[in-house]
Amino acid sequence: MASTTLLSTITATSVISSQLHSTSTSSSPLPAATSSTPPSSPSALTGPYAGFAYGAFWHETQAKTYADFLRQFTLAKNLPGVPVPFTSARLFQTSQWGTATEPSTAFQAAIETKTTLLLGMWIAEGVGINNELIALDTAFKKFGQQLADLVIGISVGNEDIYRSTSQCREKNNDKPCSSSFTAEQVQAYVKQARDTITKKDWYKQYFTTRSLKIGHTDTVGSAMFDTFNANLDFTGATIYPVWNNDPIENAWDSFSNSFHQVQSHAGNTPVWITETGWPSSGEAVKTAQASLANMRKYWVDVGCKTFGKNSIWWFELEKNSYDGFDWGIIDIPSQKPKIDLSCPGFDDEKAAQVSSGRKRRNGFKGMPLSTNPWVPA
Repeated sequence: MASTTLLSTITATSVISSQLHSTSTSSSPLPAATSSTPPSSPSALTGPYAGFAYGAFWHETQAKTYADFLRQFTLAKNLPGVPVPFTSARLFQTSQWGTATEPSTAFQAAIETKTTLLLGMWIAEGVGINNELIALDTAFKKFGQQLADLVIGISVGNEDIYRSTSQCREKNNDKPCSSSFTAEQVQAYVKQARDTITKKDWYKQYFTTRSLKIGHTDTVGSAMFDTFNANLDFTGATIYPVWNNDPIENAWDSFSNSFHQVQSHAGNTPVWITETGWPSSGEAVKTAQASLANMRKYWVDVGCKTFGKNSIWWFELEKNSYDGFDWGIIDIPSQKPKIDLSCPGFDDEKAAQVSSGRKRRNGFKGMPLSTNPWVPA
């Protein structure tokens, strides 16, 4: 998230949430990805994927446990009224919070819930991704094929290039943002990850029929490097109309324009929406107002036009950010959705696709089909 805070730094929101966690319109449409299959099947890794971005801890002294991830992944899989199953998880780091090289407890929870994983490797100052690579190696040696069947890919870094920009410094009271790296530095870490992983015995054993996609996630402005994107297996984009100071009425235009900006520099590299959302509460960001009504409208205007057509990881399931906003779609005390999660017309659109004999690969009925070269016919 492009703000003065980092998404991987998350806190408990209240006494209630802490106790709970410790106990357990007109713009051109987005090009679509490939067809979706249930995550429990061997072909689940064809996408498109729908899920949430999950942080590593509730606050700096309370890491998320196996029980926390199990509860969250189960909750996501059983959301009422959603148009597609939310059976994927994006993690910001591979290691367990509070340890140097132990694998995340999310892995065991993902295996038990058949939740696909977009793994993250946090680039740490002075250490880089060395510890994350050790944690990944340990995880695959422990879980083997069960884990391999669920891993979609790995994002090396998260908004690191953005944090090296003057925009981040300006939002950080004119102080340098931590964990900032240039595009060239991130590219070197991507190469390190790819070179290291492909030499591992477990990679040669478990990834015989497909490669493990390795990419990077950044903000829209920081993801537009043509030569950089050409060396990625995917480009992850964090897109937030709120941080563009756009009102909810313009959210779809803002979102889709941002997506197309990234895509125009991605070439044949797939663009995945690795974060997006709208807060239900918090101070206004100029004309962007946080409210339940706006959260619902963003879900319909942006989410419903994207689910099942492009890979997307929503931010977030439950509030665990400390930026003053509540992005969570779940009310923590009741463990129920705050808003209606249905998509008007979604089933009608699916029926129209079946009756016409071809799948509409983006948008709702009436939107033109994608011409993106990486989308198969």
